[in-house]
Order: sequence, then C-alpha cells, then structure tokens
Amino acid sequence: MRSAILLFLIPLAAFAQEPCIPVPYATSGSTLSADGGWLAAAGLSGAGAFQDPLKEPFSLGWGDAVSIHGGRMAVAGSGKVRMYHLKDGGWEPAGEFSRSGVRSVALGEDWLVVGTPEDGASHEGAVYLYRADTLALVRPLRPGDGRLNDRFGASVAVDGDTVVVGAPYADDLRVFYNFGAAYVFDAGSGSLITKLRADSTFRKWDIQFGAAVAVRGGAIVVGAPGDDPDKMESAGSAHLFTQGPRGWEKTAELTHAGPTAGRQLGISVAIDDAGIAVGALGPGAAYLFKKNGDLEGECVCGGRFGRSVALWTREKREVFLGDTAGVKGCFKIPDNPVKKPLLTCEIENPPASVPAGKPVTFTVLVRNEGTAPADPARVEVGKPDGVDAGRCDLKGCSTPIPDGQSRRFRVTFDLPPDCKAPASIQPRAFVWSGTTRTACVVPPATRIERVLGVHASIELETAEVVAGVPFVYHLRLENGGPGTLEDEPRSELIQTAGLLFVDAKVVAGGGRVYFGSPSGFPLQDLHWNGSIPPCGKVDIRVTAVAKEAGKLCLDTTFADLDGRMLSSAPTCFQVLPGVNLPSGGTGF
Repeated sequence: MRSAILLFLIPLAAFAQEPCIPVPYATSGSTLSADGGWLAAAGLSGAGAFQDPLKEPFSLGWGDAVSIHGGRMAVAGSGKVRMYHLKDGGWEPAGEFSRSGVRSVALGEDWLVVGTPEDGASHEGAVYLYRADTLALVRPLRPGDGRLNDRFGASVAVDGDTVVVGAPYADDLRVFYNFGAAYVFDAGSGSLITKLRADSTFRKWDIQFGAAVAVRGGAIVVGAPGDDPDKMESAGSAHLFTQGPRGWEKTAELTHAGPTAGRQLGISVAIDDAGIAVGALGPGAAYLFKKNGDLEGECVCGGRFGRSVALWTREKREVFLGDTAGVKGCFKIPDNPVKKPLLTCEIENPPASVPAGKPVTFTVLVRNEGTAPADPARVEVGKPDGVDAGRCDLKGCSTPIPDGQSRRFRVTFDLPPDCKAPASIQPRAFVWSGTTRTACVVPPATRIERVLGVHASIELETAEVVAGVPFVYHLRLENGGPGTLEDEPRSELIQTAGLLFVDAKVVAGGGRVYFGSPSGFPLQDLHWNGSIPPCGKVDIRVTAVAKEAGKLCLDTTFADLDGRMLSSAPTCFQVLPGVNLPSGGTGF
C-alpha cells in the first residue's frame, strides 16, 4: 500500500531560493508539458498526467517525450508515438504509429510535430508533420542547408500553423562554428519562413542554440545552454524573438544577472500568455521572465531539476521543473490576485451514429472555473468537412456565465443525404472569454449511417426533343449505401415509356444493357442488370425516338434480389411536333 504524503503549499512572494514542493507520484520528468488544467510528465520510468500535482496521476505506462494540448496528448518513446484523448476525466488511447528515432513531440490544435534528430544518412535530422485529429502523415520537414550531425529536430514546438524546430549543432557558415539554429516553418504549406541564428559575436562555437524551443502567439524562445556570457563557460542563455512587420526579430536576451560557469541556462524553455520560464541544469533551477525580458523570479530546486520546465496558470502561477529523478514545483500567488474567468469546455455525450440527411445536435458544456464572471462566454464550433455551418440555440452562441457555474450550448448541423455525407464527423469546439480562446476536449467521431438504396436521374443531351427524331439522354444510377448489407446490392432496371429505343450502352460503371419487346414489335423496353457497390454510380447513354408529340414521362422501376419492386420518381419533358410514329410501326 502506498503511504500517504501530506504537503502544505506556502504562498511565495517570489521564487528566489525557496524550497521546492515535490510532485509526489512523478518518478520521472525528463520532459514536461502543461495545458488545460493538466500537467504531463515523461521519462525513462514512463509517463503520467496530473490534474492535481499532489494527487496520484493518470498513468500512461511508457514514454520518453510528451506534449499536451486541448484535450489531446501525444506520448513518444521506443520508436512509436501514441495519441490519447480526454474522456470522462481520464485519458483513452486514440491511435498510434511507428516512427524510429523519435526524440521530441509537440502538439497543437491541428498539428502533431515529431522530431527525429538522427534521421538521414549523415544524421542531419528531420521532422515529420501529422494531422492531430487523424494522425495522417502530411509531410516531412527538413532544412535546406542540413549538414552532418546538426540534430535538426532535437526540439520542436508548434502554435497554430507556426512550427519551430531546433538544430543545436547546426553549422553557422558565416563564422564556421556550429552555433546551432532554429527553423520556423508554416505547417499549412511546409515552407520555411525563416532561420533564427545566434549572433556572430558569441564566444564559443558549441553554444547549442536550439537545444530548446517554445512558441506562443507572436513570440519564440530559443535556449542556448552552451553560451558563455561574461566568459563564463556554459553559463547559458535564452533568446526571445517576436514577430513584427519585418518578420521574426530578436527582442531580448534572457540571462541571469550573475552568470556562473556550468549553469546551462536555456537547457529548457516554456512560454505562455503571462511569461517565459527558462530552465538551468547546473543549479537545478528555473527562472521566470516577463515578455519584455525582465527577470521576475527564480525557483532553485537543486539536483538536476531544470532539465525540463512547464508553466501552469490557473488561480495561481506555477512553474514545474523536471529531472530523471522526478518533478518539483514552485507556486507564486500574487499579493493582489486579479479575478478573472477561466473557461473549460467539452462536447457532452456525442452520439455514436446519426442517419445521413438528418440534423444532428452536439451539446457543448462550458464551465467557468475562474474567480470572475465570463460576460459573455462565446462558443465557436468548427465546421466539419462535408457539412454546412451549424446553427446555435443561443444567439451567436454567446451568453454570460457567472463564476463557478456552467452553461450548455447546442449546435445543430444539417447532414447531406446518402453519399454526399461524410463517413463520420468530429466537430472541434472552442470557447472564448474576451480575447482568450480555449480548445474544448476533442470528442470521439460520430459515424454517419447512409441508407441503402438505388436512385435514378435522367439528363437530356439535347436542348429539345422532336417526335420521330432520335435524341440522346443519360440514365444515371447511384447507390446511396453503405447501409447494413454485407453483400454488394444488385438491382435490375426496367424502363418503359412512349419511346422506341435505338441504342444503349454503359459509359461508366458496370452491368449489362439489353432490350426487350413482344415479338414483331419495335424495341420498347430497356433493361439493365448488374451490381452497384455502396456509393457507386452507373451511367447509361441511351438513344431513343419519341413516338408522338406531347408530354412524355420516363418511369424507372428497380427489382432487387429479393424480388421487391422499387420505383423512382418519373422524369417528364415536352416532345415537340414532328413525325408521329404508328404504334405498330417498324423498329430502328
């Protein structure tokens, strides 16, 4: 039986030189990631996810690297990457794939970035970009100037469509030193936006610029733990770049006021809306910086803590430091805490399946776990592929939510019929409070059931039909599928009308066309039989002659294998006067 551990959290006026609080059940924290009220830790002893760092975690069993975002979590190790999604307060596996040499992962709203720094014949490294929802491989990302042992992909980060990749041993050919570099890509196109490099005035060549990277909004932080400020060997530094009119530019250098040799500041970095955390391996510490580069505080835990860092801001500001030996945390509660809303959301009990051609409603449950009302709280539901925009039961999907309370928003989508509908839908939802946007927990996919049945349509090739003059039309058959039948449906088509048939052939799909009529009479019946696979189509090109002027309607009747007769709606058009043919005339 595991013994109980009683810990008291003491509000700290600053981080400086105060004892750290251990996270009791975290046995390894080589990599850390925090988002949406969860802290994830991974290392040689496995991975776990904590909703409360002082309570036993949700164990994931294995993993060397981890990234968590918006109700999803990616865990990498042993040549595989496994995805989890949050459901009913726990994490469930949601697919996995193999990728040899994986050392780093970064998860965003739409993208999963996987770093393999030893990829390639010369170990120049590579990064692989996947869709976060389907785990489909989109493309590899490689530097155009990769060289031997650059370790491109040793660190990765993603925010929106911005992907940052660290290559801590990349050669700087301006001065022929391998200072390292960080590459910024656009995930949508895969194109390189810019290459961030160290200044040419650095004191040593192995500064490992790019050993750690982080990105949030218009800010990128790059760690250089081998830098030698003030001639202090490997004192380390971190560098803040912000996006401006001229692209990404360096705006601050994040260093300790008294650099000491071996501190290795910049071995890890993290960034959120409130600030930046930079880990230092030597003293086992983390330093908290403001977005303008000013040092705000420090948390010294000793050992080798600082190998990884994560930031977590809810009612209080927290920084976590990880090492192979575990995880520790420092907590900073402001003297005059600002009351603000904190919204979390999930799509509540999505249906397992819905019929095509019908409306489907998803309920978005939004909770305000903050200390002030959200006035208003606004829900945004992404339009799934193949479905028109949804409609909300609340005007603009917006309403106030007092602190400590919750609201439900219902969003309805109209599904296209039959094969026009996608196989499944999985809407993504977000909730806004002011300018803060939070991703909802991703729901399981909802399967769309399509009704089995053959539908017919007729399209004329000619602008007008004249009695006695051959004309051409297309008879198109479509199986709505897939329904629930295991075998492919077979149908027999019989088409009779006030026509004399001249010719017919299948121009798309399969099956056989033949004519039938009583002996000695012109060809008056058109038959087709064959198999139409689910969501398959058949196109029959027919040449015929209308026997007389007036309104003409073509009727199509199907007979399935069970002998059931199914009729389609008739297609009618006007036949202009011409040569009327006697009913007993000769055929063509």
